[in-house]
Amino acid sequence: MKKYIIICVLSSLLWAPSCEEFLELGPPNTSLVSSAVYENDALATAVLTGVYYDFAVQQDFIAGERGLSLMGGLSADEFLNYTTSLDVVEVYTNSLSATNSVTSGLWRRGYNLIYIVNDVLENITDSDKLSPHVRDQLVGESKFVRAFVYFYLTNMYGDVPLLLSTDYKANATKPRNPVSEVYAQIIQDLEDAQELLLDDYQSAENSITSDRVRPNKVGAEALLARVHLYLENWMQAETYSSGVINRGETHYKLEDDLNSVFLVNSKEAIWQVGIASNNGGINTMDGYTLKIVWDPSFYGQQLSASFLGAFADGDQRRNDWVGTFLSGGNTFYYPYKYKVHQSPGESITEHLMVLRLGEQYLIRAEARARQGKLYGVGSAQEDVNAIRTRAGLDPIDPESFTEDEMMAAIEQERRVELFSELGHRWFDLKRWVGFSNAVTRADEVMPNVSVEKGGVWRPEAKLFPIPHDNRLSNVNLSQNPGYEQ
Repeated sequence: MKKYIIICVLSSLLWAPSCEEFLELGPPNTSLVSSAVYENDALATAVLTGVYYDFAVQQDFIAGERGLSLMGGLSADEFLNYTTSLDVVEVYTNSLSATNSVTSGLWRRGYNLIYIVNDVLENITDSDKLSPHVRDQLVGESKFVRAFVYFYLTNMYGDVPLLLSTDYKANATKPRNPVSEVYAQIIQDLEDAQELLLDDYQSAENSITSDRVRPNKVGAEALLARVHLYLENWMQAETYSSGVINRGETHYKLEDDLNSVFLVNSKEAIWQVGIASNNGGINTMDGYTLKIVWDPSFYGQQLSASFLGAFADGDQRRNDWVGTFLSGGNTFYYPYKYKVHQSPGESITEHLMVLRLGEQYLIRAEARARQGKLYGVGSAQEDVNAIRTRAGLDPIDPESFTEDEMMAAIEQERRVELFSELGHRWFDLKRWVGFSNAVTRADEVMPNVSVEKGGVWRPEAKLFPIPHDNRLSNVNLSQNPGYEQ
C-alpha cells in the first residue's frame, strides 16, 4: 500500500501550505512544484487520488467525528448526543453560532478541496505532457469533485461563493452566489464529467480495476440524478437514475445480503472512498466513529429512540444495520452498516460508501411519484418495492394511494435505508414541502425533536451560519438570516 502513502504525502506537500485558508491566504508558493507535477501522468493522477484519500481520512467533511454522516444525523432526528463539546451541542440542538468550529471546519475543508481541483484544471490545461486519455479522465474527475463539494456546501449554507479559479485576489473578496447559480455550475460540471469519464473504473495507475474509489461516468450520472431531484426536475431525475439502474446486474445490483452492501467492491457501490491498510486498522472513518465500542457517555452518540421506532416489524435492516452495546445494564444502539471499528493487521474489507444503487431506486421512486406514476409498470411502486423486498418486507400495493401517501412511503424508505449516510435525512427534511402545508418537512418534524434535544426549533436553522472568521476576512460575505450579522 505504499502508493497510498505517496499519494497522501504528495498531496500534503503540494496543497497544505497553499490552500489551508483558500479564501484568505496570499498567492500560492507551490507553482514550480505544481507545474512539474503535471508533466507526468502518474504524478498528476496522484493529486486526484490524494483528494479521495483526503475524503476518506479527514474528519471534518464527509466522514468521521465532525463529518456529514454524524453532524447531519445530529442536526436531524437520527442521533442522541452525549458529548459535552459546546460546538457539537450547538449542532445537536439546532442552535449554531457563527463561531462554531464544526460548521467552520466543513466550510474550510470544502473550499480546500475546491482549491485543489481548480488548480488541477488550470495546470492540466497548460500541460502538453499528459496522455490524452489521462488528461480527459483527470479533467472529468476534477469537475465531478468540484460539483460534489459544491452540492454539499450549497445544501449546508445556501448561497456560497462560486470559486472557479485559484486567483486568490479575486477569491478573497468574492460575495456569495445565489443557490441557482451554484446549481447551474454543478450541472455543467457533471455534464462535462459525464462526457469525459469512462464507464470502467480506473486504478491509481490508470488501468481498469474492480475497485470503485475513483469516480466514473456512472458516478456523474448518479449525482446528476440526485441534483435534479433536489431541483424538482422530475423527468431529468428519472432519466438519470434509470440510466444508472438500467446498466444491469453485471455492473450494478442491489446486494441480496445487507451485510455485503458496504464492503469493498460491493456491486451496489457507484463510488466509494478508501483508506490504506496502514491506517491503524481503520477501514472507514464512519465505522471508526459511529460504532460504539466504549460507553457512549465517553464516546459521543447513539441512535435515537424515534429513529429506532421507525423500522417496521420484520425489517431486516433493523437486524443487520443496527448494532448494540451493553454498558451498566443499559443497551445503546449505533449504526452497524460498517462492521469494522479498528482491526490492526487485518486487510481492508470496507470502503466508505458515497454513492450507491439503493439511493438511485429511491430517487427514481420520488421522481416518478411526483409525476403521478404511482403504481403499475414504470412506477414509484416498483422502485419502493425493490428496496422493501431486499429488506425482507412485503411489497406495498398502493392502488388507492394519493401522491402524499406515496411520498410518505418514500420518506419512510429513505429514512431507514439511508440513515447515517452523509446527511441524507437532514437534507431530505429541509427540501421536502410539509404534508400539512408547512414550509418544509423540517418545520413539521423538528419542533418536537428540537425540544427533546434540549433546544428550540427556528426555521432559520435549516441553513448553517457563514463562519465568522471568513466574514472578518471578506467583508463581502453576507450572513444567513437568524444569525448574528
